[in-house]
Amino acid sequence: EIGKDGNCYFVSVHIALLAAEAIDCGRPVIEVCNMLRENLQDYVTTFIAADAMRQGALQTMRANPSSYSGDILDLMESSLGSSDTDATSLQLRERVLSLLNLSPESVMALHPQQLTAQFRGFDKATLLEVYFSVMGQSGIFGERLELRALSHHCGRPIHLYYHTSWEQMLSFMEIDSPEPSETFGAHFPGRPLLLFHTVCGRHFHVLVDREGSGTDAWAGLAEVSSLGDNMFQASSHVIHDDGLISGAFGKHSSGIIDGPEQFLMTC
Repeated sequence: EIGKDGNCYFVSVHIALLAAEAIDCGRPVIEVCNMLRENLQDYVTTFIAADAMRQGALQTMRANPSSYSGDILDLMESSLGSSDTDATSLQLRERVLSLLNLSPESVMALHPQQLTAQFRGFDKATLLEVYFSVMGQSGIFGERLELRALSHHCGRPIHLYYHTSWEQMLSFMEIDSPEPSETFGAHFPGRPLLLFHTVCGRHFHVLVDREGSGTDAWAGLAEVSSLGDNMFQASSHVIHDDGLISGAFGKHSSGIIDGPEQFLMTC
């Protein structure tokens, strides 16, 4: 399994792309899930592939400044007054304040309009390079902006599902055909990459189209983890010694739930 090391975002896109390509080739979903498990167990190869995804997103942004530069600068500006403590926000804030010769204390003394004027008056190319430098590091979280770029990079739509609490996630698992919370690159052809963001857990997961239709029920990836155990206990499911899962629809094996339930595992 991939840990919460800041790279799960890019690992998930990599794994979702492998899943979509395998299903496009007609491989059965059970076989696809087994293949993905094997990929996840090879941490070095997965890490390299995830970093390639990260660099691909940045290359897309560099090559299309008119589509991305404005949003990047807006995000950087918002980080200046943010109190977020994740690695991405901290590094962006620190690097930009250094460029502007400001300290966190001096920022507090400035009127927001003064801070905006100083930021917007700085060389845009330099600011963009700061962003690319920070985002190019392993362990730095991606944002919605990178998902848009990754959709462009992969040439496929990305469907993002997310909820902000465990209760909402468990409700999601009972829906037969959930609608994505956000869609990126809807104009691209092909099977979408399916991601699930647990906002409360600050983690990304992969969803696999169980029936190969691109929109219907999902099967989850990876082995049953502590997250999976908690989910099923909270959902009145039981994991048996023989590896089978029982619930409202009887026992199921191999990570595939038959019926309208969802089976979601952390990647």
